[in-house]
Amino acid sequence: MIFPSWFPRRVAIALEGVDWDRVLLFARALLAIAFFLYPVWWIHVHVVSATVPQAPLSLAISFLGVQFAVIVAELLASCVVKKMDEVRGRRSRRWRPLIRRSLAAHLAGQNVSAELNIFRKHRPRETEICLAEMLAAVNGQARQRLSELAVSLHLVERWEKHATRGRQELREVIEWLGLLSPAIGGPALVRVLKAASATFESRWLPKRTLPATVASTLCSRIRVAGEAELNQICHEILAAPLLVRTMAASDLRVQADGSGAAAISRALSSADPGRATVALQLAEAWRRTIDAPALAALLRHKSSVVRGLALKLIPFQGVAAAFEAEVLAGLQTGLRAGADDAGAQEVLAGALSAVARLRLMRALPLVGQCASSANASLARQACFTLAALGEEGQALLESKIHSGPHQQAARAAESLMSLRAGRLPAGGI
Repeated sequence: MIFPSWFPRRVAIALEGVDWDRVLLFARALLAIAFFLYPVWWIHVHVVSATVPQAPLSLAISFLGVQFAVIVAELLASCVVKKMDEVRGRRSRRWRPLIRRSLAAHLAGQNVSAELNIFRKHRPRETEICLAEMLAAVNGQARQRLSELAVSLHLVERWEKHATRGRQELREVIEWLGLLSPAIGGPALVRVLKAASATFESRWLPKRTLPATVASTLCSRIRVAGEAELNQICHEILAAPLLVRTMAASDLRVQADGSGAAAISRALSSADPGRATVALQLAEAWRRTIDAPALAALLRHKSSVVRGLALKLIPFQGVAAAFEAEVLAGLQTGLRAGADDAGAQEVLAGALSAVARLRLMRALPLVGQCASSANASLARQACFTLAALGEEGQALLESKIHSGPHQQAARAAESLMSLRAGRLPAGGI
């Protein structure tokens, strides 16, 4: 919230700490209660009390009458809304093919600006949706032509105004602007984000913004960003929560060979274990290779989580065989530490994943010991790893089914069934 310069500073600081969303929700609840109770009181005083002298009975009758009227009104309103939606949907289905045909003719070089202007005036919503759908399906020169058409039809201005109505509208506009060409969509997106942000300093959106809106913002900025801004966006994604990173990872992957790769490399060499962890998770999701010296340094990192994730990346390296000793050492370290050492268990999980992908037969005895671990999750992963190690690993699983404890036998049977059904998890996870 922004206050004028003459506003008392202490009051402004106190008001900035207020959760206005909750205050607004509480105010709405009070207003709804008052809106319901006032008719009850009015009917009790002016209608029912004249014939029913007992006040409790009169209030009860008034309450039931108002409740019945509210239910009937809600049912009628619901029917009206559904009917209006049905009518709008029928009209929209009738207009959209015509709009798509005009847009396709525009891409083919025909002069259909008069038709498109008519559609924009009479059917603005359908025109926006059809244009956004076509922008998502084209690239290059066709995308540039449609972006210029959006400007000439004043749709970009309409979108900027539409973004101020609410969070859902803001998210929709951000996605649409991200479909435009960088020269047109970039400045418009910056204007929208500046208008949406209450404190436009290091954050693009206000606090308490939904993760989906943040992810849409990052994805749109990636599509329209230049090289310099893209580097900053990559750093913001690396610092974002897991849900936001997951939503934005696909768009960032397009830039994985450019600024995205540079940002990940810098994060991997960071002294902050959190940033290195996020970068390793992205590298694993993209199956990216890392320089052998950098990977060797990560395998010696002080954080056990980083070491475990680095072990998972070994199968994607061109020199994976050079790191087999580190995989075996990770298995041995985890087994010596026991199930109570959480850090060692992270390393053990990463080593099991590497063994499953590399089909490292030298690790078969160690994986067999892991399958008997007291840690249920690691024991299950070890059984899936044994199933991936060919006939020898599967024979070891069968022996556990026949002679092992009940829980080990159940895990072994599950892994063999998954293998035969073709649903064996990659990396034993």
